[in-house]
Amino acid sequence: MKIAVILNGQLRTGVNCAPYIKSLFSKYDTDFFIHTWELSNARWLDSERYKNPYYRDTDFSDDIRDTEYYHTDDEFDKIKEIYEPKYFSVGKKDDDYNLAKSLDKEGEVGLMGYYSALKSLFGLSLYKNKTKTEYDLVVRIRPDCIVPQSEIPVFYDTINKAFKDKKLFFCEYEIRGDLSKFPIIDYYQIGSYDNMVKVHKWVYEREFGIDTNLQTTIRDMMDSKVMTTEKGFITTIVRNIMDDVRYIKLLYEQWSRDNKDIWNHMITYMNPVYDREYYDEHVNEPLTKEKIIDNVIKLYNK
Repeated sequence: MKIAVILNGQLRTGVNCAPYIKSLFSKYDTDFFIHTWELSNARWLDSERYKNPYYRDTDFSDDIRDTEYYHTDDEFDKIKEIYEPKYFSVGKKDDDYNLAKSLDKEGEVGLMGYYSALKSLFGLSLYKNKTKTEYDLVVRIRPDCIVPQSEIPVFYDTINKAFKDKKLFFCEYEIRGDLSKFPIIDYYQIGSYDNMVKVHKWVYEREFGIDTNLQTTIRDMMDSKVMTTEKGFITTIVRNIMDDVRYIKLLYEQWSRDNKDIWNHMITYMNPVYDREYYDEHVNEPLTKEKIIDNVIKLYNK
């Protein structure tokens, strides 16, 4: 099976997640196509790597600049070493990033991620046309997540279903007929190259207010079962504050749909970050990345 994997969006914890994503596709003939940004708007922060140790519930307002983190060439080189991508592009803040940010608006979830996905898809299209390579499936996934060990059989089942039936289009979110929110370009999508292009093109037309028949076409495709959306496997996002190989290994090995303690323990210990007043009143020690990681692991081991 020949698979094209699109990685898109802010890199965040992508370096430590990369070996887990790469291993998912080791049994397939896989090419990777990557677009990311030179910076990440880190929002679950630690005082060592980022400028502000507290969670900031802001989006792209003026003060988010205090939490931006510029990735190093070493990080990008590591990504290229692991994935060996056929296409690799880094958006600069002064051009791609600001353009995508200007398009980001209320009501559309993950639009900047979509813009990045479109860049990766463009790289895939160029490579496909130049080399005449045909792909059985296209998988689009964000770089700062992993598929837990317990979900891997579901992942392979999802891949096999999509391979056998090109009408199927899998995504993290279940679609219930409201195409105004479809697709949310966030966690992942899996489908044929043609369907992947169609849904990305439709988002583009929707966001730029282009009046075409594509929305009706997609609805007709769904109604006639030419394209059917289904929910597949579950991914878990590795937040900036948890960018630690010990935590990611524990998350990979222990998380399951029946046992989410590893994730819940992280949220339990992170509560002071949500509630600054509570933190200032009850916690008399600096909130560092190591402190959070150590306590999450201790909580889980108990």
